[in-house]
Amino acid sequence: MQSKFVTWGFRSAVALAFTLWSVPFLVNPHTVPIPTFYAEVSAIVALALLSSVALVLRIRQGGSPGVALVALGPVGLIVVLFIQLAISHTGRPMPTFLAIFFCICAALAIQTGLWLGQDRIKAKVILQTCALGSVASGLISFAFAWMQAFGLEGHYSPWVAEYQGTEGRRLFANLYQPNHFGTVCMLAMASVLYLRRTAGVNVVAVGATLFMLGIGAALTASRTPLLQAFVVAIGTILLARVQPSRQLEPIAWRRAILWGAAPMIALVAGMLFVAWINRRFDLHLAISAVDRLSNGGDAVSPRLALWRYAFEVFRSHPLLGAGWGEYVRAQYLIADRLGAVEVANNAHNVVLDLLAKTGALGASTALLPCLAWVWRNFKAIVAGDEGSSRLYGIIIVSVVGMHAMLEFPQNYAFFLLPLCLLMGVTETRTFCFMTKELSIGVSAAIIAGIASGSIAGYRDYQKTEAAYESGGALRYGANPAFIFADWARYGLVSTMTLDKEFLDEKILMHENALTIAASPNYIRRYIILLALDERTDEALLQVARLKSFSLGQFEQQYAWLVDMCDEQNGAVGGFKERLIKRYGMPAS
Repeated sequence: MQSKFVTWGFRSAVALAFTLWSVPFLVNPHTVPIPTFYAEVSAIVALALLSSVALVLRIRQGGSPGVALVALGPVGLIVVLFIQLAISHTGRPMPTFLAIFFCICAALAIQTGLWLGQDRIKAKVILQTCALGSVASGLISFAFAWMQAFGLEGHYSPWVAEYQGTEGRRLFANLYQPNHFGTVCMLAMASVLYLRRTAGVNVVAVGATLFMLGIGAALTASRTPLLQAFVVAIGTILLARVQPSRQLEPIAWRRAILWGAAPMIALVAGMLFVAWINRRFDLHLAISAVDRLSNGGDAVSPRLALWRYAFEVFRSHPLLGAGWGEYVRAQYLIADRLGAVEVANNAHNVVLDLLAKTGALGASTALLPCLAWVWRNFKAIVAGDEGSSRLYGIIIVSVVGMHAMLEFPQNYAFFLLPLCLLMGVTETRTFCFMTKELSIGVSAAIIAGIASGSIAGYRDYQKTEAAYESGGALRYGANPAFIFADWARYGLVSTMTLDKEFLDEKILMHENALTIAASPNYIRRYIILLALDERTDEALLQVARLKSFSLGQFEQQYAWLVDMCDEQNGAVGGFKERLIKRYGMPAS
């Protein structure tokens, strides 16, 4: 009876692992203020279910109460975030609490992988299931992107996202960001090559899958897949040289290099095919990633500016950082002297982002355990211990890591949690500081907490959405949010009239809004409110910051600002006079 229970329990775990690696990438609803909310909640719910099953299996099979060593990364970051809350003044603690919640989810995903990976045969099945889920999400996303390419997505609503653009289209399937779709395609490429090596998938099927995924990556016109394809190529060569089982011998170097070239060939072939079909059917797609790479300066300079800002924030707060919810504010406060930069709540580089938000202490606490995990797995590969599985984990981490050096996929649960699951499955070392009974109790409490938090967050977010709907301010006022209240108030700020009534409250609301996103529209509104409060010098300082956030469109922003001054019917005449004296009359 127990054997049958364990069998069905493991089958459930396999199904949930497949779900975690596929469904969140395919969720369509993307709403304001947090477009990825529903996709991320689906990943967290899938993890909670998978963790529950894995914990029951561990109890039934008498597994070790040990904790994965790599889990020290998210756990250590939790400690640093609590220290920040204790000693630093922050006007918005909720982003820090949400980051702590994400870290708890990440630690649970790692521990779930450890529980499932204690049996080597079952660990291999779990990894192959994850790979299969990755391939499935990549191919389904590829199909969705083709529907968008030919304008057919409306026939498949609500399952496929509608693409609004008409020129220079960079398609994104249901991920709403081309770079995310590109990473999903590259993860699927790595996964199908792993399945070929360990499960003997048919060569023709592998070739066809690689070609389709190459086309999918090409439809994004993103440059990141070019770098990721190189990572997958190197990993595939090493994967071919590793002996996955006693029945399979290492592949000769010549054939291994040919297999390594496959992802690069697939990506180039996909680009050529997309270029041809774009001309043939006049699809108005964006220029290829190679063409965009030749214009690299246009794309590199915004990132360099973001990195410069992040490093400056780190220099100002070297030990503990500016705070998880204070990064946008810290960036805004130095905009008048650092020059042009994009509006962003992230440094677009995982190392600089952690340094800026959590300082040297937080960055080292989070990253060093991950680097140690890579080192331990490389040592295990050299020793001949499940080399193919461990190498697959390193390849997947490297693909997402390449993306994380240019953007911030680690901030999304649908990338973070599947990755952490793999890291747990392939962990080589554990440590133990609890009894078995206490370990089970703590694990169950964490799972229950995550499930409860997901339900509470889901309900709270639905209240927040109301603030962004037409006439939703009254509905939101009758039933306000708590967890996402900052984001709801951000939407309500734009509905406030710019006058002297409740002026202090309006200024405070705008200041809080600028800690979420320092958009030029909100900066202009904030300037007018400061001018109405006769804080002219402060208002002029915000104009300098507005110039930095205007991305080469300051003349237009400046003209709108002067128009807003005129709408005050002389109430800010002194400020307008000084403004024009400093910046001149706006172009007509």
